[in-house]
Amino acid sequence: MCFSYEIKQEVIRVTEKQKLFCEEYLISLNATQAAIKAERAAKKSKQKAKNAEQQYKELQDDVSSEKEKTTAAEKLKTIETAIAKLSDPQEQAVLRYKYILGLNENKICLKMHYEKSRIYQIHRSALKKIEEI
Repeated sequence: MCFSYEIKQEVIRVTEKQKLFCEEYLISLNATQAAIKAERAAKKSKQKAKNAEQQYKELQDDVSSEKEKTTAAEKLKTIETAIAKLSDPQEQAVLRYKYILGLNENKICLKMHYEKSRIYQIHRSALKKIEEI
């Protein structure tokens, strides 16, 4: 007499935690210990994933920061180039103090020994000339 058996292969989907439990149970044959170890391993795995995600975000921030620095440097270079095209040294000085060094009008007045109204005049004149260039 001949018997034939048909074996069906089923795909059973298990979570990472269930997989860890099975592996630990096969080693220790103790369900309680396997559950405890699987829980610890799952927590470690989650923590590693969080750490990797945090490192990825930090790298993205670093790249963004570098791009911003590059963009800022390019803008600064464009401003310097425009200022350098002016022939009047007073106009160049006012624009450099304001746009490169970030000084306000009061500090520019102190540096250049001019009244505020004169600084405004020089500034206006310089911007008009730059627009024409």
